[in-house]
Amino acid sequence: MPLTWDVGVASDPGRLRETNEDTAFAGPTGANGGALLLAVADGLGGAPAGDVASTLAVAALRESLDAENEPATEAALRAAMALANRRVHAAGQRPGRAGMGATVTAAAVAGERALLAHAGDCRAYLVNAAGARQLTTDHTWVAEQVRAGRLPPEAAAGHPSRHVVTRAVGSEPETPCDIIETAVSPGDTLVLCSDGLHGPVSGAEIAEVCRTVAATAQQAAEALVDMANRRGGADNITVIVAHASG
Repeated sequence: MPLTWDVGVASDPGRLRETNEDTAFAGPTGANGGALLLAVADGLGGAPAGDVASTLAVAALRESLDAENEPATEAALRAAMALANRRVHAAGQRPGRAGMGATVTAAAVAGERALLAHAGDCRAYLVNAAGARQLTTDHTWVAEQVRAGRLPPEAAAGHPSRHVVTRAVGSEPETPCDIIETAVSPGDTLVLCSDGLHGPVSGAEIAEVCRTVAATAQQAAEALVDMANRRGGADNITVIVAHASG
């Protein structure tokens, strides 16, 4: 039996920024609409036209995957991310837009399988009875130093360079992306979010909200955004919550 999805999306500029440079999409994809696309893009903080970059990236993902008969494949996702990179990079050649880019995490879900494409520091989690498992690896200078053993994990959260990303869609003519595959079962929840959420809210807290606090995916998404805002809302906050049932 195919999975049924309850999906919620919430996005907020936060408490300190006037402009929301995040973009999110959740809906059907593929030539026959047989897959589910979840995507979160975060325009680079402090760079020109971050909102334009995130909007272009998500639009390109949708355009590319909508044309695919089988969008939940590695080839389809790599092609979609490549198109997004070309579109954002080309837009960044216009005057006043140097350095424009966006961090992106996207999931194409078909059957009981999710395939994710990832570049930057937006994250994807798989939430179930065991808690929240981070599926993506942050492409940031601090995270890379921790993985290399040059920085202790406890120093990462408050490090002054924690927001310095090492990959972003559109910042270079070509940007590699990670492809991650995970099985999805009834009762599982996929959570995609920008760093405005996962900075102040832990994976354990995300799991608690999704599993015990909120009755619907939309309520969970809104509760998570509210939690991040209560902790200062220092950045734009965007989250997609997608709960699977059989």
